[in-house]
Amino acid sequence: MNITGKLKIRRGATKTGKERQEAKTEKTIMMGEATPETLEEAEKTNPHLQLYLKTLKQKPTYLPKPDLTRQAAGEVIYPLPNKIFIHIKPAERRYTIIEPGKPPQEIMEKVEEALAKIIMEEDIEVTLENKEETIRSITPKAIKKAKIKANKEQEQEIVYHMLREKLGYGFLDPFLLDDMLEDISIPGAGNIFVYHRTYGYLESNIHVDRREIDRVLRSMAERHGKIISHANPILDIHLPDGSRLNIVFGEDISLQGSNFTIRKFAKEPLSIPQLCKFGTLTPEMAAYMWMLMEIGVSIMICGETASGKTTTLTALLPFIPYYSKIVSIEETPEVKATTQKLG
Repeated sequence: MNITGKLKIRRGATKTGKERQEAKTEKTIMMGEATPETLEEAEKTNPHLQLYLKTLKQKPTYLPKPDLTRQAAGEVIYPLPNKIFIHIKPAERRYTIIEPGKPPQEIMEKVEEALAKIIMEEDIEVTLENKEETIRSITPKAIKKAKIKANKEQEQEIVYHMLREKLGYGFLDPFLLDDMLEDISIPGAGNIFVYHRTYGYLESNIHVDRREIDRVLRSMAERHGKIISHANPILDIHLPDGSRLNIVFGEDISLQGSNFTIRKFAKEPLSIPQLCKFGTLTPEMAAYMWMLMEIGVSIMICGETASGKTTTLTALLPFIPYYSKIVSIEETPEVKATTQKLG
């Protein structure tokens, strides 16, 4: 049953500045955006993390914010939004996603049905802007209406997975939330693989079968106004966060079944000093490129897949004189100009 209806806007007393700030803070914590500063703090507010850590012989190093420039010694854990945590085991080349446990499918279906009934009975309007907040606020009521016994932790699990399935991209959500990833791929049924900006290629703990892959890929294509089928098996999609999704659908052209690759791009493009620090360019090479671009010499940046062509080109754009017009011809927009507007 689809979640539809009309929302009645009720106006109450005007809140003071302090009340507005408290409400904003409460909403931030509720949506999982408050970052724990220590692993002990993270354990207290995230039972699923606490349960996972009990299975480990030794606790990993906790990084409130992962460092792009160097690897920490040994295993690390860092947080993502929505109470998700990432555990990286460099020695095993392992990328483990720690997220709230998923309730049985039967429970999720009952809650979804109750949620839809509440929205229709109370004449609530669901829009793109308020959909997440509506699901978060009404789901606890839907759980009671469905006569499901759930404690606070189980309630949070239901809300998390309801949002993940209805507003997100299913099992792909945690990967898309991790800004440290450059590449997400799966060659067919099996585990998802990633390319981490600091740790390189890693195998994740997320295992999916062919049916689930097909379901999510069809859903993503439809959401972006595309059609994926055996008659139209290859598709490129530009996701809202700037990522590029390439889909190969079905077994007709892929022996292992449907597969996909997602190329993620950093929200903040790397600068020339950073590329020099990483060893992509030497300071002398960067200075030489700067001189060439200032006088208008043509330059070609070539390389294999995921070698850093787009990253290097984006970093070099500020060397183009500020008064110049930049025209970008791309099937899927990837180049980001930091100082000039792209035409």
